[in-house]
Amino acid sequence: MDKNSFDENNGKAELLFQLDMEDDAQKTYTMIADSGTLRFFIERDNLIAKEFSKLYYYLYIL
Repeated sequence: MDKNSFDENNGKAELLFQLDMEDDAQKTYTMIADSGTLRFFIERDNLIAKEFSKLYYYLYIL
């Protein structure tokens, strides 16, 4: 497992940013792993300290 991948048991981490794929044939969007969601998490202490180099990520694929 990647050291920066999100662990669901980490109760200190908060959702910082979420990027979803929009399904609309009329427009062009970024595709995330063929219909997925990319989430970035950060621990509260790191957020307060503005230490954004210590993020976790989670890729959810439908």
